[in-house]
Formats: sequence, structure tokens, C-alpha cells
Amino acid sequence: MEILKNSNNLKVVINTEQNFRTDLGWQDNLAEFEKEVLEDIINPSKNYETVRYIHKPYSVTGTTYPSGFTQTDIWFQFYFVSGSSYVLDYNPVGITTRENELMLKQSTESFFRLELYKTPGSVSQTGTTLTCEPPTRQNRRLVNSKNLSLPLGEKYFYTTTNSGYYIHVPVFTGSNYRNKENMYLFWFDDESTLTDTNLSGTTTLDLYTFNNTGTTSTSILFTNEINQITQVLLPTGSTQLIGWTGQTFTTSNVGVTYNKRTDGSPVHHGMNTFFISAKFFNAKTAELIDFTNSGFTSQHIVTEEVDMYYQIDFDNYERTFQVYKYNGVMRGDRIGDGVSKPIKFYEKGGTQ
Repeated sequence: MEILKNSNNLKVVINTEQNFRTDLGWQDNLAEFEKEVLEDIINPSKNYETVRYIHKPYSVTGTTYPSGFTQTDIWFQFYFVSGSSYVLDYNPVGITTRENELMLKQSTESFFRLELYKTPGSVSQTGTTLTCEPPTRQNRRLVNSKNLSLPLGEKYFYTTTNSGYYIHVPVFTGSNYRNKENMYLFWFDDESTLTDTNLSGTTTLDLYTFNNTGTTSTSILFTNEINQITQVLLPTGSTQLIGWTGQTFTTSNVGVTYNKRTDGSPVHHGMNTFFISAKFFNAKTAELIDFTNSGFTSQHIVTEEVDMYYQIDFDNYERTFQVYKYNGVMRGDRIGDGVSKPIKFYEKGGTQ
């Protein structure tokens, strides 16, 4: 090798074993490419955004409330077995009134755990109803949970012959802050990653009816859920369209009327159905207690899908959830919306 510095040529002697690494970086690039291919094959988990759902507001009536007043408190009551009855008291599970009052470690570290499960579901032919299989230990999938620690429960002034003091009882309203966006639960905003699983919900839709009384077809402008504007051609007569809540239509002023859900059926939004059960962890005894959705005697044979769960529906449009009774076949009345309609759980095993 010759180095030309000036008019005088200089020679540098280099060992023939010297490697100038003209392939420098190739190996690192190959390793990175291999990593990307492997990750694509094994389908790694991705960080999908979740959104917050609140308990759907409900109307509150009474002389102490103004007209139209709503709140979001969600009411839970947990009953423990005490001989031949169920009681709202921690004494039957070994947490004494004194330990409760002083908030000792066995009290502060005990908690109820609400578990939300998904089961395989199917959508009706019209695309407006999601039907899920009754939950069992074989088909359910745990997808969410919420802990309610003992100190978050309601306070009760306990009186004795010579004194009185406050203790906590197993009654909860979701959080200690009343009339706020109560008891948050989280779920995916975009469920595309769950499309090929049994965990995704359904885009249940609203029904719109257009009546074109004119003599010719009429074109309207239609804004869909992602703000794309397209044209819809309405023939003469009555035409039904299925779409999302919040969509808009621009119609001509001649001969076209628009109604929403003229058949009297309820409005359905995109939703997800879950099933909720409860457990209690006793920090004093390290015992885990299951609960049922109704009070039974010890002779009752518990059927899991009938006796262990409530149904909870997430509304993907309103970002709210509601809890309902569930009998293993169909959804019942809404509960949890008020002190007179609490969500009641009873210690499994039954009374004597």
C-alpha cells in the first residue's frame, strides 16, 4: 500500500493477516433481522390502549334530591355465614370487632376480589345481539379484576353498654367518594387484537328507518362512525338502515322522513358481556372464601353457571357498565344502582 502525501512516496508494510472488516455491522444487522422475524412468528404481546368505564349514572328520587338528579354509586353487600343466618359482619370469619375498630393488620390487608370473566360468544344474524355461553371453569377466561379492601367499606357506629366506636361492615359503594365517577373498570378501546379469540365483543348497532314518500329515489349524505361521508340511495317506500349511535344524515327536504327505532325496541350500542364473581381473602387466617349470588342452605348443591355469577355489560359508546342478575340462561334486572338494589354476594357453603 502506498500513501501519497507529497511528491515523495512512502510505503507502509501491512501484515497479510490484517482484516479491515469491510463487513462491519453486517452481523449486527442480521441479528436484528432475525429478532424481527422471530417476533413476527411468535406473535408477541402488544401494548394496546385501554379506556376507562364508569358505572352508568342512574336517577335518584326522594324529597332530599333535586329533580333529575343522578349518581354513579354502585352498591355491594357481602354476607358471611353465622350459624343459621347470613350477616353483614366480619366476626364469623375471625376478624373481631376490636381488630376491626383498631384497623389492625389482619383487617387492613383483608379484601374482597371481584373477578370478571369472558366466555365464548356468538352474534345474532342481524348483528345486533351478543349471546355468551354460561360461565364454567372450562370455558371462562379471567380478563379483569377489582379489589375492595376492608377499610373501603361502610362505617358503622357500634355501641356497647359503656362505650361506642366505629367499625367497618362489608358494604361497599365502589369508592369512598360519593356521587363521583365511581369504581373504574378498564377494557380495550381497540379489540382488533382479540378478533380471532373468544374475548372480543360485538359492534351491536342501532336501527334507523327512512320513509321516502316521493315518486323517485332520493340520495342522502351519510356520516359513519369514523366520519367518512358517503351517499345512500333511498328508493320509494320505507327503508331500514343499521348504523352506529352518533351517526348523522343529511336528507333532502322533499318527501323523506327519518325515525330511529320506530319498532319500539331498545337502543343497543357496541358492547361487551362479562360475568362477575367474588372471593374474600382473610389476612388473619390466609383463607380464601368463594361467594354465590343468592343465599342457600348447606344442603343446596351449587351449580356454577347459575349460582356463582352476575352479568356485567360494557357499553363501548358511552364508556359505561351496568350489572344485572343472571340465572345461567338469560340476563335479569339491573342491580347495584341504589342502596335498595345492591349487588349481593353470599358466602359459599350455606347456612345450617
